[in-house]
Amino acid sequence: MYNRSMIKNIFFDMDGTLIDCEIDKFIPPYKTALVRKFAYHPNCAGIVRAIIMESVKAMLANDGSHTNREAFIEYVRSCDSLGVTAEELENAMTDFYNEQYLGLKSVVNPKPVMAEAVKVLKDKGYRLVVTTNPLFPLVALLRRLEWGGHKPEYFEFVTSY
Repeated sequence: MYNRSMIKNIFFDMDGTLIDCEIDKFIPPYKTALVRKFAYHPNCAGIVRAIIMESVKAMLANDGSHTNREAFIEYVRSCDSLGVTAEELENAMTDFYNEQYLGLKSVVNPKPVMAEAVKVLKDKGYRLVVTTNPLFPLVALLRRLEWGGHKPEYFEFVTSY
């Protein structure tokens, strides 16, 4: 028997549920923004490929014994040919998500009905969680929530890399 008082947490997927953001429309401008970020580096193409393709493969292969951030860092450390340390790349990516990434707002479409539903659920006292595929840092996911018309502070937890 269903008992409403038993439900305390509500979990949401991000893409297609909370926001409209199609991956095949997101990746091309994401890649362009990465190229702009790393254009100064002689191995720009290698770095962008490592970020978009190879590090994602490493995170998807993660057996759960460590975070996807750790899988990302471990992958970058294994790539001597990149010409950048894992720490340098992570710092550059932090800058990227606070600068160039902001230009991707146009590929995220709000779902006003979902923003209203989230507000109503939060007002009713439910604990809200975003359980999206954890391939991006938290800052990137919070930006996408904002672009989708959501208040990130409404969510108690957002899965991230």
